[in-house]
Amino acid sequence: MAFYKGLSEKNKDKRSSFIGILQGLSEKSKVHGNDFKNR
Repeated sequence: MAFYKGLSEKNKDKRSSFIGILQGLSEKSKVHGNDFKNR
């Protein structure tokens, strides 16, 4: 049971870091979009 819990914790970390990367990408594309519009 503890082993399974450890696995799910690891997956949560992976998922949250993945979501963080996705959010970072969308932020970047938003900034690029604004630059593009301003030009």
